[in-house]
Amino acid sequence: MSRVLVNVRGCNGSGKSTIPLCITGDPDKYVVEQEYEGRLQKIATVFPSRGWVILGSYHNKCGGLDGFKNTETIKFALGYVLKNFPEHNVLMEGAIVSTVRSTYIEMFRAVETAYPDIKCVVLNLVPPFEVCLERIYERNGGREIKEEQVKNKYNTVLRIASAFREAGFTTIKLNNANIPKEKMWDAFIWVLERGEDYV
Repeated sequence: MSRVLVNVRGCNGSGKSTIPLCITGDPDKYVVEQEYEGRLQKIATVFPSRGWVILGSYHNKCGGLDGFKNTETIKFALGYVLKNFPEHNVLMEGAIVSTVRSTYIEMFRAVETAYPDIKCVVLNLVPPFEVCLERIYERNGGREIKEEQVKNKYNTVLRIASAFREAGFTTIKLNNANIPKEKMWDAFIWVLERGEDYV
């Protein structure tokens, strides 16, 4: 039976981290630590009963892929997880990597070549831009932000979605504007099973 590696992408306020945060209360979860470049790093969070591994940890605001130092560290963590959790699906999300294209196209091609049982899926969260802004202001207490930078990232995510599709990867767009936070994991699983845009 095939498994999936899902890269969740979106601009700030799109709801990327809400997906893993929905299930971090699971009592059976545990964090995997491995030594890399001379220091112990939290590289993944495992959810045995769900059959999922999420790259990174969520003990602070800078969770997921945003908690890694660089791309090489992410590659190390992903390689370790794919090798040591052969029955698990994998989720990876982060704001910083959401606008990176070619590095991840190459990475996902390498994964699918090395692990024929894995299908790489790019899930793009695309609520209306105004919704993203509202969420950002809500969580930062209304402090001023550079809205143009967020807008640029929002547009870049949309543009890159087409690039992943053209590269041959399953690419899905999800408008989660009306999905309650506590339902985001269920919506995530639903749209993966559906395999189509929900906008």
